[in-house]
Amino acid sequence: VKFFNCSFNLNVGTEGYGVILSVVDGANDRIEFVDCDFDYNDDEGIVLYAGSDDVRFIRCSSSNGGQSGGHIAGTCTNVYFRDCKFCDNTNTGFSVHPSSGSISEVTFDGCIVHDNGQRGIEAHADYLSIKNCSVARNQLQGIFLYYTTPLLCHIHGNRVYNNGLESPYRAGLYLNGATGALVMNNIFFDDQETATQTYGIEEINTCGANYYYNNLAYRNKTGGFSLQGSAVEAN
Repeated sequence: VKFFNCSFNLNVGTEGYGVILSVVDGANDRIEFVDCDFDYNDDEGIVLYAGSDDVRFIRCSSSNGGQSGGHIAGTCTNVYFRDCKFCDNTNTGFSVHPSSGSISEVTFDGCIVHDNGQRGIEAHADYLSIKNCSVARNQLQGIFLYYTTPLLCHIHGNRVYNNGLESPYRAGLYLNGATGALVMNNIFFDDQETATQTYGIEEINTCGANYYYNNLAYRNKTGGFSLQGSAVEAN
């Protein structure tokens, strides 16, 4: 099933979603949305419930929503976002957070996640990949990771800047009890006249071994890296 150049906008009410997928099982028939808009909905633009497997969003926008831009809320696998925009939503740009079960193989590739009222991307998933994205000017953390599975989360080639406009949660990349993240070739910075992004990277709540390679963190308000009670390997 493929949708090309469709608009799912301006849906209203407490369940005013752009699109909802549930128990799709697209392994034998991939579901793709290409050049589609899920904007200005009263609730979330994109919602994936349990069983929404093998779904692709290419050059789509889920912005200016009354809640989050999107939410993976149930057990799913193999969900891919490429060159999508999640901007100016009231809450988080995109949330990968199951109410039950687990989520795996979720990729954000080349996405723009700007100016959301809470976090840019928040995630609790196996085989998570956030790469080549721009994550900026979100009110809380740019990228928020928690309780991931070892060595399965890749944060690669992103520009994460000017986040944390609302106190006290202000880091560019924030790891809360996360373990096994591979963070490489990213830039974490704040170029505002009055900086708000306190740390480029912050770990709290006894994270496990996370790995940092070839990252640049500069002009953040308080420091480039904050570590509290964690094991880390950084080069």
